[in-house]
Amino acid sequence: MDAMSTLELLRSTTPVLRVHDSGLIGPDASPYSSCQAGGVSRDEPYALIADDAELVGVNLETGELHRHKLRGESTPKSIVGLTGRRFVVVSILDAHMYDLADGKLRLLREWDEFNSGGSVLQVAATPDASRIAIAAGDRVWEGSVKRKKLTSVIRRHKELSRYAVALSDDGQTLVCGGPGGATVHTGRPPGPTTEVRFPDSTDIPLLATGLSPDGELLAVGDDITRTALCDLSTGDLRPLDTSGKAIAIDWLPDGSGFAVVTLTREIYVFDREGQPVAVAGHPDSGTRYFYAGGWLPDGTGLWAATEHGLIVTWNFA
Repeated sequence: MDAMSTLELLRSTTPVLRVHDSGLIGPDASPYSSCQAGGVSRDEPYALIADDAELVGVNLETGELHRHKLRGESTPKSIVGLTGRRFVVVSILDAHMYDLADGKLRLLREWDEFNSGGSVLQVAATPDASRIAIAAGDRVWEGSVKRKKLTSVIRRHKELSRYAVALSDDGQTLVCGGPGGATVHTGRPPGPTTEVRFPDSTDIPLLATGLSPDGELLAVGDDITRTALCDLSTGDLRPLDTSGKAIAIDWLPDGSGFAVVTLTREIYVFDREGQPVAVAGHPDSGTRYFYAGGWLPDGTGLWAATEHGLIVTWNFA
């Protein structure tokens, strides 16, 4: 299905809601237990989520689960899906490639906590993992996967507090979000940069960034629940009508629309002009926060992962 058909369906169709329980947070779990990382494949109906002890892959069509116990690996903090059933899983101490096809977790690179800036908040990658960017405290690390290893860091950004990263699918544009706004790097370093800033927000961090596939538009969300769409050719910033903190922003493959996933259990869909198309929410008032989400791999609906181990999908086809 093409992306425009998806937007038309969103305007006119009641979605089919499905909930998959990963079993990560059971009835006997500590009240402090929570899932913290999740992602979906770029082209197959699989999601991967994690808590501090286990990775769980979920077939979004059948609900079949694939479990992998963590044995000594650090708690995953961010997951990004690649093509096939492969995922990059990043913690404050290491990065791994996990392949649902064979159930193997392969080490890409280790680093000590000091050299990761003390935290890893978000990872972005091109579909083939030829370029990876990791927001890690006071820097953004960059690398690529070659022969199943993560190359050494290409660049350390001197700006403090990098919270969010985004990459174009061709790997030529990198977005680094931090206090007050985002820096857009075009091409490989030392390429030209563009600054995107909310007015009067020097110390307010961006938590989510989403770059259109053609690299022309950037959607952003900050820590005080503001969201906006920026035309990178003009610098014009258009406010978007959302509520709640944006924790993920995901564009449709042809760039005709994007989804803003909020912490408070709603996903807002906009077209390329920033006009609202639809809102998807979880009907259970007891559901805890969303921490990941976006478009399903085939573009026919939306997905979100909840704090207590559920994968929720909204199908419009």
